[in-house]
Amino acid sequence: MPVRGNRDCRCQGKWADVKRREQAVPCGRPSPAARRRSAGARRAGFTLIELLAAMAILVMIVLMLGQLFTDASRAWTQGHRNVLVNGNARAALEVMAREIAAVGADETLSFRVLNGASTNLGYVSDKLDLVTLSYTPAMAATGLTNAYRAGAQVGYYVARMDTNTLFYINRYRILRRETLIFNAVTYRGYVTNVWWDGSWASQGGVSLLENVRCFSVTVYGRDGLPYLNSYTSSVSGPPGWIDVRVSLLGDDDAIKVAVMGGNTAEAIQYADQKAVWFSRRIYLDEVRGYNVLRGGGW
Repeated sequence: MPVRGNRDCRCQGKWADVKRREQAVPCGRPSPAARRRSAGARRAGFTLIELLAAMAILVMIVLMLGQLFTDASRAWTQGHRNVLVNGNARAALEVMAREIAAVGADETLSFRVLNGASTNLGYVSDKLDLVTLSYTPAMAATGLTNAYRAGAQVGYYVARMDTNTLFYINRYRILRRETLIFNAVTYRGYVTNVWWDGSWASQGGVSLLENVRCFSVTVYGRDGLPYLNSYTSSVSGPPGWIDVRVSLLGDDDAIKVAVMGGNTAEAIQYADQKAVWFSRRIYLDEVRGYNVLRGGGW
């Protein structure tokens, strides 16, 4: 009678046979255990190609974010410059409009626009001389007893910025000059209709607007037609209204144009792209009631 072994022994023998079969390695084929160990080893880290691909993607993301930041910064800077240019231009035009609106334009208090007085960065600029009646002199403070109505001789013209500094060569501005005291040598607006001649012409002025490319003044007669050449109220009669136009560059753009040589073809082309125009139409208050025919006569 055969002797039967313990059941546990039989189970252990079966598991031993299974392990031996799993460890058997057929020719050219890894065992299941070896495959599991190999897969685990591969999951333990990244290959060099995977690392390089991840780094390339990261670099691309950083570059894209950097470009977005640069574009946003450039747009903000340009917007800030535009705000400054707009503010300066509007403030200067407001000053001119207030004084031009109160101009005295007749055969004595003559008002003049000299077309083509200067050429700046490819454009010709005008010169404006007027007697504005927008002032009230402090007679007690000045001690004057023989002053006429509060009027000031005012001139606007384009001139170079500080030529003693290399930084400002080939850059221009609008200067405003004024004579208010009646008994001054240069105050002749009430005694001659060419008061802008003589010592007045050699006066300097206060900078009203910088980085100017063009300053243009167009005078319209009472018939609505523009005077295409230089205008003088003592010859042509009082004007109907006046258009003032100013072309400005931003500070950085003005420096670039100056470095390019100012009036060179390259500088003029760059200024054409960057310059901004501002305009103001001014209706006159002091000439109401005048009756004038086109071509002269009062």
